[in-house]
Amino acid sequence: MAFIVAVATSNGVDIDTHFGQAKELSVYTVNDDETYELRKKVSISEYVGSCGNGGCGNFNDSVQYQKLAELIDSAQYLLVKKIGKHPYMYLQRFGVTAIEAPSDLSIAIKKLIKYHNKTKHNNY
Repeated sequence: MAFIVAVATSNGVDIDTHFGQAKELSVYTVNDDETYELRKKVSISEYVGSCGNGGCGNFNDSVQYQKLAELIDSAQYLLVKKIGKHPYMYLQRFGVTAIEAPSDLSIAIKKLIKYHNKTKHNNY
């Protein structure tokens, strides 16, 4: 079953951006035939700030994370180079599983499909 994934990428090829430094996320639909297509790019600069001092992002409450989850079309997954523990936990509350996957996007999508099928996240 198809699912949605958001990706922190600077070039559309590599997962090379830390969540706290991302200016935008690319949102993809992963199809049943294991192809994927870009749905949209979403600016998140108003939601995410610089990393440092033990934390990432400008999020001060769960409402901002909920808005972000809505912006990325309620993606089930977020692929990033790195993510802090607070953004990870808040996104998890809204059904978004963040995965640190600093690699080529096509390779990460193939691995994600296997993970998705094994964990039965077929709610979409």
